Amino acid sequence: MPQKTRDVLSVQFTLLVFLANLTFSFTHITFTDEIQRNYGFATKLSLLCEELTKRKKGVLFLIDEIRASTPEMRIFATTYQRLVGDGMNVAVAMAGLPNAISSVLNDKILTFLNRANKVTLNKFEISDVSACYAKAFRDLEIEFDAKTLDTAAYATDGYPYLLQLVGYHMLKFLDGESKLTATTVELAVSHSKRALGSDVILPCLNPLSVEDQRFLKAMAIDKEDSRVSDLRDRLQVGKSHVQTYRRRLLEAGVIHSMSRGTLAFSIPYLGQYLRGEL
Repeated sequence: MPQKTRDVLSVQFTLLVFLANLTFSFTHITFTDEIQRNYGFATKLSLLCEELTKRKKGVLFLIDEIRASTPEMRIFATTYQRLVGDGMNVAVAMAGLPNAISSVLNDKILTFLNRANKVTLNKFEISDVSACYAKAFRDLEIEFDAKTLDTAAYATDGYPYLLQLVGYHMLKFLDGESKLTATTVELAVSHSKRALGSDVILPCLNPLSVEDQRFLKAMAIDKEDSRVSDLRDRLQVGKSHVQTYRRRLLEAGVIHSMSRGTLAFSIPYLGQYLRGEL
């Protein structure tokens, strides 16, 4: 994929060095051969932050798709805590699926993250998604019509990950062509849905219990929102049982309640996935 294309529609994560007044800049720092050979990640990071702090700059760490209980995450966490304790000018921003965030916050080594500000990334307005795509394609000098672009935008359901994924696949299936067509959008949406199933839906379902998943499958029978009373009848359970699993799945970020007595999936196409339609 051309570099220009990647710059416009791909989300890239990097180590950013920023000025104290929050004006961003990049600083080039090179380690000596001795340090490169003899010291590991934690020491090199400490030396980097010390040097930047001397220059009245700092380091912002951006970590995507966080995972709990990994050696890398624990090394970073302990190193970061030490940097903060030493007065280094550092900050960290992390992103991940709800169940991954929950696991990280419950990890005994990573408990300091509970003090961080937590932001839930809600769905975008479809009009904003269309505007985002329109700007990207105009910048790339690719022709499109509003109806075709709206089809792509509606397919994302405003879900941030799908915005990126559908955009990526539209460019991939354009394959150098200068005009976006309905066929290209159809291919992009189809591949994006399958990727959503493997990259987001499956990782969200795997940690859930058998009963959690049974509850979700009962919801998937409905093409729209599910009524709690219907779920009790389908599962043949009492009110307390439904409330228990409702609470568990709400906390996991898999479902949400827009009105009293109803439940809906928080992840687009989860119902289709559970019905075997993806």
